[in-house]
Amino acid sequence: MAGPFEVLKKSIQAIQEQQGYPKHEVLPDFHLVHDLGFASLDIAQLLAMMEGELGVDPFAQGATLDQVATVREMAGLYSRQAA
Repeated sequence: MAGPFEVLKKSIQAIQEQQGYPKHEVLPDFHLVHDLGFASLDIAQLLAMMEGELGVDPFAQGATLDQVATVREMAGLYSRQAA
């Protein structure tokens, strides 16, 4: 099974393609909004994709989007929940 970063990267790339966003290499320090241009609906779709792939929802356990700005932070949040 792929780890959270790999799943997140694949999910981000799928959303980029679906929404017609410029394709960027997904780097850990990229900001979801400022670097990737994701809107709130894109982030909601990303969270749904991550939950579907990894079977965990860290936001149901009290995490908030205020804790997550970068790809690294998002992957870390899912890594901690999967552990």
